[in-house]
Amino acid sequence: MSGRRTEVSSFVPTALLGRLNTGNEGEPAETVFSGAVLYADIVQYTALAERLCNQGTDGIEKLAAILDRGFSAYVGCVKSTDGEVAEFSGDALVAYW
Repeated sequence: MSGRRTEVSSFVPTALLGRLNTGNEGEPAETVFSGAVLYADIVQYTALAERLCNQGTDGIEKLAAILDRGFSAYVGCVKSTDGEVAEFSGDALVAYW
């Protein structure tokens, strides 16, 4: 892997990394392509998490089920439109096409 590619490889999804033109080692390079990015964040997640976690084990299980349903729906939409999920970050999801 060339220098520039190695620098970003731990921060960029594998499929997107494959699109990068790294040029000659040590030289700047540029890659241009059309795309879109989605950042989806669960509104009021902290308040919901606090309320459910105060209910003990049952509340934690409810929170896990809510997250699973929500993120499963997001991932399904992204995949069905040929997108890729780049990362999950707490109560958020980043995807791109």
